[in-house]
Amino acid sequence: MPIILQPIEFANLLTKEKLSVLGIDYGSKNLGLAIASSPTYVTTPLDILRRKTLKKDFQALQELQKEVSFQTVLIGLPLNMDGSEGPMAQATKQFGFYLKDYCGWPVCFWDERLSSVEALERTQPKKHDRIDHFAAHIILESYLQRHLSNNQ
Repeated sequence: MPIILQPIEFANLLTKEKLSVLGIDYGSKNLGLAIASSPTYVTTPLDILRRKTLKKDFQALQELQKEVSFQTVLIGLPLNMDGSEGPMAQATKQFGFYLKDYCGWPVCFWDERLSSVEALERTQPKKHDRIDHFAAHIILESYLQRHLSNNQ
């Protein structure tokens, strides 16, 4: 049964089962995507998925899984600076719960505060470049550094 896991439970699942993880930077128009594969868990930005409908988004992620194998999903949770959840965090959580049910993957949420700012600083994109996949990379990287560096 697909489940929503707390960060420590998610790390235990990744290391015990040697699972790869898809990182998602959720947005109302785009999903930034990154991957980290077992056993090294080096993160790589993948692509930006232009949002359509939930069903089409989930189908696109299932197609991606055929190309880039992953078994779990980490979704950046855009908390307010004081740690509270605003409307975007609520929309992100709803997306994660629907994704879990539709695709059957274990899901974990991870605080993504300032990931887009860091992505801008690290990539220095041109004016119209999208950075969502770099933000997903940073979200996934920060989670893995925090939770897997001691487990491996």
